[in-house]
Amino acid sequence: MSAKPTVTFFGATGGCAGSALAAALADGFICSALARNPAKLYDQLRTYHNLDLETISGTLTVITGDVTDATAVVSVLMSFPGGRPADVFVCGVGGAPALQWSIYPITLVDPHICEKAAKCVVDAVRAIQSADVPERRDWRPHLTVVTSTGIDDRHEDVPFLFRPLYHWLLAVPHKDKRIMENVVVNAWMDRPGSTSGCLGGFTIVRPSLLTDGEELGSPVVRVGAVDPPVYGGNVIAAGQAAKDDSKNEIRGPAVGYTISRRDVGKWIFENVIRQGSGDGWRNKLVTLTY
Repeated sequence: MSAKPTVTFFGATGGCAGSALAAALADGFICSALARNPAKLYDQLRTYHNLDLETISGTLTVITGDVTDATAVVSVLMSFPGGRPADVFVCGVGGAPALQWSIYPITLVDPHICEKAAKCVVDAVRAIQSADVPERRDWRPHLTVVTSTGIDDRHEDVPFLFRPLYHWLLAVPHKDKRIMENVVVNAWMDRPGSTSGCLGGFTIVRPSLLTDGEELGSPVVRVGAVDPPVYGGNVIAAGQAAKDDSKNEIRGPAVGYTISRRDVGKWIFENVIRQGSGDGWRNKLVTLTY
């Protein structure tokens, strides 16, 4: 890995990944991003994050495409000079909310968007690794995804007053986030034909209810973490309780009400991108809140 890792972003027009991208560009990191609407991304970086055009154009490559398109995902991962794929990925993909006539009234326009995104990114990594190029065979990127609190079956990370919102109103979107987490953790553990996963590591970021507020900074942000549920070498399926927590080092989640997208993105930059490997948050499920 170079002195500064190369970084690819998915869902960068969203607040969390977009803020992480802006911080990385401002610090001189070489980045790429996949965007369905590149003009929207450029506009957000200039107006919302106050980056000048020279900073953006000098260090960012934007590929037009969708995160569920395998060809586009491979293209953005391989868009760096020298032919080596990105060292670090950040995925902040989320779905547009929609209402439905159901016991669970809130759904998504695509209720499986996070699952599809995670599977497509993992499949792209495996495709690149399987190509007949020797320097790519030992390539193991670090993947960070943004999910949510309220989806952990082992640890309660939502305040009591918010539990109806999370466990009832948001049940459908949270199911999609939970599956996304399982895809990522399983990709870290299991690679067909190998004893190691296709990912070198992961960091799953679970923020509290997201706001569009100003960045308050690390002194205000509270952080907690737990290990992924693992038993007998296999990741436990969604909805199944951990059979042996003694095998996991549990720090415990941080429980709170809200956090701004700006602070989530800045935390990802400082604690994952800057190190290139997640540092102390490597292979952890991290909760962020005020």
